[in-house]
Amino acid sequence: MHPLRVKRSSARVTPPGKSGDDFQLDPDEEALEAAKVSVYKEKRPRICFVCLGNENLPMKQRIYSFHASGDRNKRFKRKHLTYVKKGESIQCDLCQVNLDNKMLWQRHAYEVHGTVSLSAA
Repeated sequence: MHPLRVKRSSARVTPPGKSGDDFQLDPDEEALEAAKVSVYKEKRPRICFVCLGNENLPMKQRIYSFHASGDRNKRFKRKHLTYVKKGESIQCDLCQVNLDNKMLWQRHAYEVHGTVSLSAA
């Protein structure tokens, strides 16, 4: 045995009193994480990324899944895009990114979150 050999600790750390197999997320947290994955990974997700990022909304509203992505797009235009004033900067609470104007927000919504909003600026 080599005298300078140092025992390495495991890279996987588990909370005290819980083994790795016993650890589970709260059902609300699990649903929230699944919703977040969908608004980034799916080409046309059915969850509104703006509502999902709004921590002031009840969980049921944040993770609401529309019947079709077109319904989600309509909501984005009616409930979120309509209230943005000309020259107003917007923050995507989900991505923690600031966008300088409405057009950049629309572009971000489409390119990152798959939300189509073909309305006049």
